[in-house]
Amino acid sequence: MVKEACFFCTSPYQIFSILSISQNIAGGVDVYVMKQFGKADEYVDRLALTGLFDKVIMVDEASFSKNKTKKHNKLWNYMNAAFSYTNVDELAKNVLLPDIEYNNFYISSRAYIPRMVQFSLMKKNAKTKYCYFDDGLGSYFNSVYDIKKFDLILRWLLFRKKKEDFEFDKYLFSPDFYKKTNPENKEVIHAIKPYWNDRDSLRAINSIFGYTEENAIQQKYILFGEAAGGSKTNSFHDELEDVFRAILEKVGRNNTILKNHPRNERPHLPGMSYYTDYNMPFECICFNCDISNKVLVSLRSTGVITPKMLTGQEPFVILLYEMEELSNSQGNNTISELSQRFFEAFREVYNNKEKIFIPKNTEELIDAINTIEGITSDSILKD
Repeated sequence: MVKEACFFCTSPYQIFSILSISQNIAGGVDVYVMKQFGKADEYVDRLALTGLFDKVIMVDEASFSKNKTKKHNKLWNYMNAAFSYTNVDELAKNVLLPDIEYNNFYISSRAYIPRMVQFSLMKKNAKTKYCYFDDGLGSYFNSVYDIKKFDLILRWLLFRKKKEDFEFDKYLFSPDFYKKTNPENKEVIHAIKPYWNDRDSLRAINSIFGYTEENAIQQKYILFGEAAGGSKTNSFHDELEDVFRAILEKVGRNNTILKNHPRNERPHLPGMSYYTDYNMPFECICFNCDISNKVLVSLRSTGVITPKMLTGQEPFVILLYEMEELSNSQGNNTISELSQRFFEAFREVYNNKEKIFIPKNTEELIDAINTIEGITSDSILKD
């Protein structure tokens, strides 16, 4: 049996892309959801209930890749990669629905299972078309699509596939962002038409993510926390919390809320209000309300970008990555050069560029707040 398309989903954000792209696909569409994010099993059930897809399948990645989350030396990783490539057919057989072929294969992240299934299909069916779709900020860096030399060698030895065989079509919500971030890249980027622009579609989105009016954010200043671990040390998080305290003291508890990262389990800041549904995508909140007068404060969260990308709304944005008070364990910039380039491109496409602030210290941060309150009709600062 031949179906038109299948999608592999590894994050809640990808569901927005899948819903949007699939609305323009005529024919059977299946969705394979990796069990690697919060409430994945609930999303599977809710996606199935929409009736928009033929099948929605949960894939427990842990049962196929028990060693993928463990740290090993480089030699072990190379050997394991080589072994994985020799077993892609068996893995694909255990993941995919039986006796189904797909005309189009959509993948977004570099997750292990989707990549291995992709290679198996490439070996067997030359007719299948392969596509990357929007996964948030990372999808706008051309480097995310690069393949390591060792992988290229393995793929050529095992599949006789060259680098150009892995250069697939890309579907993004904002091709303009991509072009500004990667000015040297001249390839055609397909624009994704948003799914949630009418009442019925928005109702479907809300049912999938469990959004109700109680999930709306009333506070004017929305702060985005960072994930714990990685290159960000405890001292960095202490410094970031000091910045958040400065905002809290300036605008008050009733006007401030912190939407923390699901992987940040640090103790709550005294006096700070927290958004408690950590699994609710910020994008759902943006779809359901006017946030043009909200103030989004973040080091580098995709949440400050997606309102413009997905809804066209332009809230105030305060980016903290140049602040002197912040540093990481290496003492370098708090975000990568690529991320800085992306945020610069993001500022370029904002219609009202004066709504974006990049303070270099706490004094400039307070000045930014004063400026915002001086030009908004709902100013919260008293004379």
